[in-house]
Amino acid sequence: MTSTVQPVITKTVTVTVPPPAAPLPKTTMDTDGTYRIGTDIELGTYRTGGRSAEGESDCYWARLHSLNPTDIIDNNIGNGPQEVAIQPSDVAFLTHSCQRWEKTH
Repeated sequence: MTSTVQPVITKTVTVTVPPPAAPLPKTTMDTDGTYRIGTDIELGTYRTGGRSAEGESDCYWARLHSLNPTDIIDNNIGNGPQEVAIQPSDVAFLTHSCQRWEKTH
């Protein structure tokens, strides 16, 4: 009896999966922090009710030329409602001890 050996064929397939899309900028800011314009938040006018219940000081915000918190274009601190228009020239927005910021337009 004769036997025949069948060849084994192996094929390698390489699939390249694209990276996930970056999340879209938000229209709200819920926590203290520095938000990058166009990456973390959209341009526009934002409003907050003022100092947060957990805030250790009055509501503070600053429009920034860079991610450096001392590179201030404009800023304010207060207890009551605040409104700020974030401009195309702004690089970042810093907020501390404020209630939720919401984009109004």
